Amino acid sequence: MARFWRSRGLWVRWLLAALVETAAALPWMLFLYAADGEAGWFEAVPGAWLPLAVFLTAAVWESGSRGDARPARVGALVAGAALAYLAAYALLPAPLWTGVFGLNPALAFVPVAVYLWYAGASCALEGLEYGRLFERAWRLFGGQLAGIVCLLLLGEARSGPVQLVLGWSVVLLFGAGLSLLILTRERALLGAFDAEEQAAEPTSPAVTGFVLALLAGTVAASAVLTVDRVATLLRAVGRLVAPVYNALVQVAAYLAMGVAMLLEPLFNLLKWLAAQREPAEQGGGEDIAVGRPDLPAETGAQLNLEPVLKVALILVALALAAFLLWRMSAVRRRTAEVDEERTSLGFWASLWQDLRGLLQARRSRATAADGGGEEPVPPGSARALYRRLQRWGATAVRPRRPAETPNAYRSALAAAQPGAADAVAAVTALYNQARYGSRPPDAETVAEAAALWEASCERDFTV
Repeated sequence: MARFWRSRGLWVRWLLAALVETAAALPWMLFLYAADGEAGWFEAVPGAWLPLAVFLTAAVWESGSRGDARPARVGALVAGAALAYLAAYALLPAPLWTGVFGLNPALAFVPVAVYLWYAGASCALEGLEYGRLFERAWRLFGGQLAGIVCLLLLGEARSGPVQLVLGWSVVLLFGAGLSLLILTRERALLGAFDAEEQAAEPTSPAVTGFVLALLAGTVAASAVLTVDRVATLLRAVGRLVAPVYNALVQVAAYLAMGVAMLLEPLFNLLKWLAAQREPAEQGGGEDIAVGRPDLPAETGAQLNLEPVLKVALILVALALAAFLLWRMSAVRRRTAEVDEERTSLGFWASLWQDLRGLLQARRSRATAADGGGEEPVPPGSARALYRRLQRWGATAVRPRRPAETPNAYRSALAAAQPGAADAVAAVTALYNQARYGSRPPDAETVAEAAALWEASCERDFTV
């Protein structure tokens, strides 16, 4: 117990990280709450203080120190997500407690949103340059909006509260999470992690101010917007666009009438040809005795398969969307490695890597220091060049620590060997692009970095 409490700096930070990432799934929880009954949306929303607390803990978590313990990380994330959902559930009115964990197609979106934001936050916390966040964010937004439209078209949750939540909460909360992750990643890439201590600098006032302003806008919108006011606004917009809509309808009607006039002679000809043909002779005219009609057999109570079909249709649509995203993703064009895996938004292999860390024994520090157990890499690649850098650094300065980021190790080598700072920076940037970028570097860039390395460093280590 004492050891567990001494490591609170690690698991408390990841517990807060789980609460932060759960904020991405809060719109779907609001969706479930509002869709469960006919109560007003104020009664369905679990309270403005919950997202406020979540985003304020994000600022605290951002200013914390960093560590590397995958079992503690996964456990804290699971516990944090559970606490956030239970807190939101406890704030609901009693009549809504029965339907939250029931079968609902919207539940399929919750784990997807939680994992996507977990992957993005873990990359941002570790200061990894995994490429621009918005390169795949538009797919996330498109998939979420397509799921909302699919649910509405299938007749799920057509109530006014759900429409209001879809109007501002989803976009606002997802946008807040995206902005926070972008600011965190940019600050980490600018050198916020110290090379020796690996502790982040205090949270920038701009980040905290941005989050507070966004939350103030959320609370203000929740106090001003109501279902009736939104409906009135939509009707006013409808009256403004009604003349244009009526004009388009009239133009379409005139075009359809013209096409009908052109096709009228053809219809008349077909009608005349049909009238000229004599119908075939039918059977004889004998009388047939008509008896009492048979009554249909009693089938009893039938199973209503409509909800099951709706859920199956939505699951199939989600599976197709996930398959298309996987086909379009650039990460599938390379071989996945356990120790050097490209981590990007929506890459599911990183989740399995974390889960395997709970069951597999951690490698010893000695094995990590001497490079034992390394996966083979292609000669002349960016990773092979970075391994040469690590071996040179272990001899000239010090070995890379197990929990040390490439950017932090670059700063340590540059401080100890100023003459090789440019070569170290070039090789590190190339490695970050190969491992975390949206696309691997080309051969010319690798050759230029290798030439700079050969010219700046005295010793040459081959893989």
